[in-house]
Amino acid sequence: MRTIGKYPLLGVLGRGGMGAVFKARVPVVGRIVALKLLRPSELTLGLWGRERVVRAFREEAARLGGLRHENVVGVFDYGEIGDWPYFVMDFYGESLGSIIGETYRVEAPSRRLPVPRAAG
Repeated sequence: MRTIGKYPLLGVLGRGGMGAVFKARVPVVGRIVALKLLRPSELTLGLWGRERVVRAFREEAARLGGLRHENVVGVFDYGEIGDWPYFVMDFYGESLGSIIGETYRVEAPSRRLPVPRAAG
């Protein structure tokens, strides 16, 4: 099983220009969490530069970690794997894309979500 830091990965929740968010598990305790890993695209690095990208990521983790509100995800751990930082936050459920069967293949057609399933 692949890990980031001490966290075994259970799947991918999302990807973007700044990196990826994984579903992970806290060892021993077994709690399911979301882990955001900074792995910016070459385009992002070219536009902003590594130092600025890493600084923005750290600031995001620090700001979220300092907030306590029912509508804001809680961040409770921060670390680095190789040259790239990650932070760990509360997990609130699967992504909508995974629920409706989306993949990260841009060329794949989108699937419609039936109203009863969306309302559920």
